[in-house]
Amino acid sequence: MKNAAKKWYYYVISLVVLAIIAGIAIIPYFAYSDSSKWPLAYIKNVFLFAGVVVFFIGFVIQDIYRARYRRQTKNWADKLPQEISDKAWNIFFPFFTSGILSVIAGAVATLIEYSIA
Repeated sequence: MKNAAKKWYYYVISLVVLAIIAGIAIIPYFAYSDSSKWPLAYIKNVFLFAGVVVFFIGFVIQDIYRARYRRQTKNWADKLPQEISDKAWNIFFPFFTSGILSVIAGAVATLIEYSIA
């Protein structure tokens, strides 16, 4: 994970994924601007749900990468080489950070929703 956290382009990928999530959450709310159709709870739910889904997608992709390597080498029980482990973390890191940031945004939207009500 240290290797992935040092590279700036993984953070850019994370922000792009987070911007897509924010677009899905916020654009319909302001496009319709009718609180009966798109309540503020919609934004909160999209951020929280998308954060969990993105985290899960990243975990599954890196797990498939590790499983393919294990299948090719018939290495079922031994520790994976460092370059394979680093590559798996490089795959997972953008999804991990965007998932965490999305859940944080959902928590902030929850606080805003309860402070308004």
